[in-house]
Amino acid sequence: MPEQSTYVTSQLLRVIAAEYKLDPEGIHGFAHWARVCEFGHRLAQGTTVDSRLIELFAVVHDCRRHDDGHDAEHGPRAAAALQSWQGKLIKLPQADLESL
Repeated sequence: MPEQSTYVTSQLLRVIAAEYKLDPEGIHGFAHWARVCEFGHRLAQGTTVDSRLIELFAVVHDCRRHDDGHDAEHGPRAAAALQSWQGKLIKLPQADLESL
């Protein structure tokens, strides 16, 4: 079976990192994103969840935080960023885009 490609490309990571407003080594920084990815993979074992979506969620979910405290709008901002990247930095099937 051929290996699936990833939705998380080096180009996407560069854009996300360049636009990230918080400390990349802070509580919601890059190490946190890696842990989210790891735990997402663990939780998805034995399911049909596409691992590429887990990885994309992990790097996008906090990418638009304005602070490390309560930031209720960070999810909608991340979703808007994801929409803006669709067709340019990422190419997701519509159903996958909506599920994220």
